[in-house]
Amino acid sequence: MARIKILNWEGELNIFEPKTARRVSEAIKAVDAKMEEISNEESSLDWGEIVERTCKAVLSCFNDIFGTDRAIFGDECDMLTCMDAMAQLRGFMNENQVQVVNDKIRQYLPNRQIRRAAKK
Repeated sequence: MARIKILNWEGELNIFEPKTARRVSEAIKAVDAKMEEISNEESSLDWGEIVERTCKAVLSCFNDIFGTDRAIFGDECDMLTCMDAMAQLRGFMNENQVQVVNDKIRQYLPNRQIRRAAKK
Protein backbone atom coordinates (compact mmCIF):
# COMPACT_ATOMS: atom_id res chain seq x y z
CA MET A 1 0.00 0.00 0.00
CA ALA A 2 1.44 3.34 -1.00
CA ARG A 3 0.52 6.85 0.05
CA ILE A 4 -0.75 8.99 -2.80
CA LYS A 5 -1.26 12.73 -2.85
CA ILE A 6 -3.65 14.27 -5.38
CA LEU A 7 -4.00 18.05 -5.10
CA ASN A 8 -4.39 18.60 -1.31
CA TRP A 9 -5.88 15.17 -0.62
CA GLU A 10 -3.88 12.20 0.63
CA GLY A 11 -4.91 8.57 0.56
CA GLU A 12 -3.63 5.07 0.04
CA LEU A 13 -3.57 2.98 -3.10
CA ASN A 14 -2.18 -0.51 -3.63
CA ILE A 15 -1.53 -0.67 -7.36
CA PHE A 16 -0.02 -4.14 -7.03
CA GLU A 17 -3.25 -5.77 -5.85
CA PRO A 18 -4.91 -7.27 -8.95
CA LYS A 19 -8.43 -5.87 -8.47
CA THR A 20 -7.12 -2.40 -7.67
CA ALA A 21 -4.66 -2.49 -10.56
CA ARG A 22 -7.46 -3.43 -12.97
CA ARG A 23 -9.80 -0.76 -11.55
CA VAL A 24 -7.14 1.95 -11.89
CA SER A 25 -6.13 0.85 -15.40
CA GLU A 26 -9.73 0.77 -16.60
CA ALA A 27 -10.52 4.16 -15.06
CA ILE A 28 -7.51 5.79 -16.72
CA LYS A 29 -8.31 4.12 -20.05
CA ALA A 30 -11.87 5.44 -19.79
CA VAL A 31 -10.56 9.00 -19.33
CA ASP A 32 -8.21 8.56 -22.28
CA ALA A 33 -11.06 7.29 -24.46
CA LYS A 34 -13.32 10.14 -23.40
CA MET A 35 -10.58 12.70 -24.09
CA GLU A 36 -10.03 11.17 -27.53
CA GLU A 37 -13.77 11.36 -28.19
CA ILE A 38 -13.86 15.01 -27.10
CA SER A 39 -10.87 15.78 -29.28
CA ASN A 40 -12.52 14.17 -32.31
CA GLU A 41 -15.74 16.10 -31.74
CA GLU A 42 -14.05 19.35 -30.73
CA SER A 43 -15.14 21.27 -33.82
CA SER A 44 -18.81 20.51 -33.14
CA LEU A 45 -18.69 21.19 -29.38
CA ASP A 46 -18.82 24.57 -27.72
CA TRP A 47 -16.31 25.43 -25.01
CA GLY A 48 -18.76 24.75 -22.18
CA GLU A 49 -19.40 21.22 -23.43
CA ILE A 50 -15.67 20.52 -23.70
CA VAL A 51 -15.05 21.71 -20.13
CA GLU A 52 -18.07 19.86 -18.74
CA ARG A 53 -17.31 16.56 -20.47
CA THR A 54 -13.64 16.72 -19.51
CA CYS A 55 -14.43 17.36 -15.85
CA LYS A 56 -17.08 14.61 -15.78
CA ALA A 57 -14.60 12.10 -17.22
CA VAL A 58 -11.95 12.95 -14.63
CA LEU A 59 -14.39 13.01 -11.72
CA SER A 60 -15.73 9.63 -12.82
CA CYS A 61 -12.18 8.28 -12.90
CA PHE A 62 -11.51 9.33 -9.31
CA ASN A 63 -14.88 7.98 -8.19
CA ASP A 64 -14.06 4.63 -9.80
CA ILE A 65 -10.63 4.47 -8.17
CA PHE A 66 -11.14 6.03 -4.74
CA GLY A 67 -14.93 5.99 -4.37
CA THR A 68 -15.00 9.75 -4.07
CA ASP A 69 -14.30 12.87 -6.02
CA ARG A 70 -15.58 15.40 -3.48
CA ALA A 71 -12.85 14.58 -0.98
CA ILE A 72 -10.28 15.34 -3.67
CA PHE A 73 -11.90 18.20 -5.59
CA GLY A 74 -14.42 19.64 -3.14
CA ASP A 75 -17.81 20.87 -4.31
CA GLU A 76 -16.51 22.63 -7.41
CA CYS A 77 -13.58 22.14 -9.70
CA ASP A 78 -12.39 23.41 -13.03
CA MET A 79 -10.87 21.72 -16.04
CA LEU A 80 -7.32 22.81 -15.20
CA THR A 81 -7.61 21.36 -11.71
CA CYS A 82 -8.92 18.12 -13.23
CA MET A 83 -5.97 17.98 -15.61
CA ASP A 84 -3.53 18.60 -12.74
CA ALA A 85 -5.12 15.78 -10.73
CA MET A 86 -4.88 13.37 -13.67
CA ALA A 87 -1.23 14.31 -14.18
CA GLN A 88 -0.53 13.61 -10.51
CA LEU A 89 -2.32 10.25 -10.70
CA ARG A 90 -0.39 9.25 -13.82
CA GLY A 91 2.88 10.41 -12.26
CA PHE A 92 2.19 8.37 -9.13
CA MET A 93 1.39 5.29 -11.20
CA ASN A 94 4.53 5.56 -13.33
CA GLU A 95 6.93 6.44 -10.52
CA ASN A 96 5.52 3.96 -8.02
CA GLN A 97 5.41 1.04 -10.43
CA VAL A 98 8.96 1.52 -11.65
CA GLN A 99 10.43 2.24 -8.23
CA VAL A 100 8.81 -0.67 -6.40
CA VAL A 101 9.46 -3.21 -9.15
CA ASN A 102 13.09 -2.12 -9.52
CA ASP A 103 13.60 -2.32 -5.74
CA LYS A 104 12.24 -5.88 -5.71
CA ILE A 105 14.34 -6.90 -8.69
CA ARG A 106 17.49 -5.45 -7.13
CA GLN A 107 17.02 -7.71 -4.10
CA TYR A 108 17.50 -10.77 -6.26
CA LEU A 109 19.88 -9.61 -8.96
CA PRO A 110 23.17 -9.99 -7.09
CA ASN A 111 22.38 -13.55 -6.00
CA ARG A 112 21.32 -14.56 -9.51
CA GLN A 113 24.46 -13.07 -11.00
CA ILE A 114 26.62 -14.94 -8.50
CA ARG A 115 24.83 -18.24 -9.18
CA ARG A 116 25.17 -17.78 -12.94
CA ALA A 117 28.85 -17.01 -12.62
CA ALA A 118 29.36 -20.13 -10.46
CA LYS A 119 27.76 -22.35 -13.10
CA LYS A 120 30.29 -21.29 -15.77
